[in-house]
Amino acid sequence: MTNPVEIASYPSERRNSQSLGALPSVEYGLIRAHVFASLVTLVFSVLFGILVATKFTFPEFLGSHGWLTWGRLRYNHTQGIFFGWLGNAFLAFFYYAVPRLADGPV
Repeated sequence: MTNPVEIASYPSERRNSQSLGALPSVEYGLIRAHVFASLVTLVFSVLFGILVATKFTFPEFLGSHGWLTWGRLRYNHTQGIFFGWLGNAFLAFFYYAVPRLADGPV
């Protein structure tokens, strides 16, 4: 016959990791890579923003080549901010927050 104390503590290997004080598995290398990518694209996007501001103030700056027009440079700046910086920062946050909130690995 089984002991009632053993039944209450079964299964000891499947206990909730939060109750033991252990944190869930978080991929810190992946988070660092997304943070690094977001910072690099932020710097490039800011440089495109400075070029856009200069081109807007001085229209003859950089000449009139099709790829160096104000509209193309502005597009590079805004898409770099939206997808490069915000997208990577968003993914880095969720790779950090989801394992902690869901108490399991991603």
